[in-house]
Amino acid sequence: GEVPEARLNEMARRILRTMFDKGVIDHPVESAPIDLPAKDLEAHAVVSREGAEQGAVLLKNDGDILPLRADIARIAVIGGHADKGVLAGGGSSMVYGVGGNAVPGVAPTSWPGPVMYHPSSPLRAIKALAPKADVQFAGGEDRAAAASLAAKSDVAIVFVTLWDGESLDGSLTLPGDQDALVSAVAHANPRAIVVLETGGAVFMPWVNEVKGIVHAWYPGTSGGDAIANLLFGRVNPSGRLPISFPKDASQLARPALTTTDAAGKKTGNLTYAEGATVGYKWHDAKKLPPLFPFGFGLSYTRFAY
Repeated sequence: GEVPEARLNEMARRILRTMFDKGVIDHPVESAPIDLPAKDLEAHAVVSREGAEQGAVLLKNDGDILPLRADIARIAVIGGHADKGVLAGGGSSMVYGVGGNAVPGVAPTSWPGPVMYHPSSPLRAIKALAPKADVQFAGGEDRAAAASLAAKSDVAIVFVTLWDGESLDGSLTLPGDQDALVSAVAHANPRAIVVLETGGAVFMPWVNEVKGIVHAWYPGTSGGDAIANLLFGRVNPSGRLPISFPKDASQLARPALTTTDAAGKKTGNLTYAEGATVGYKWHDAKKLPPLFPFGFGLSYTRFAY
């Protein structure tokens, strides 16, 4: 049907009237330091940390490698800018916490970015909880150096990241040869643990090579402290997966973009053949055991009956 022009004008007037009334037009907000007392910021940081702790999911814990012992002697921390901070998701939900971006300049630096890391360093937090341990860091760009550090450590913790955000479809494959990094570390040290900082599911070709996997998602402004608390058992991982993690692309309803135009070029026009069988329903209907199912999550608590 049709909508009268007067109705549209009235709707626009209500929006614009309020924007002028609240100063959005004449007095736009400018970037400035957060004007909260330090005690309030500290209280908010606790809320952020507890949310990250409660949302993290323990995916694997072979041989009870976690929680780490406080008397562990040598710890290798590898990759993921863990010396600087924790990854944040992109889009409208992204905020700059106290300290700004810990790793500026990571592409994309403009929309749909910028890629932002909260300055809550897992490396620093791990050192704080294991003050007697020799904790060393390797960035992971040099896989041989990372493997060498892992080989002379009692445990190797590899941080892997995949940035994602609003308005874009990301990959399920970790970028930047991070899969190869995990494998190299795991082959050098049989006591390897992976900490995932991603917005969703990822493929894990190394899943059988590592002893432990913790999914921290995008853990927020106190994420480094939350991850350390989880690794050392200061808190019990109790999160559960809100989605299923496929083993590989063959388990997806549309493993490849196959629609083409007249020139043979792949296009973005898709049909959704899965209908209502989305996510775990697809795995169930097609009898495809996922890598980790919807609702999965381990715990440090032992249950028996």
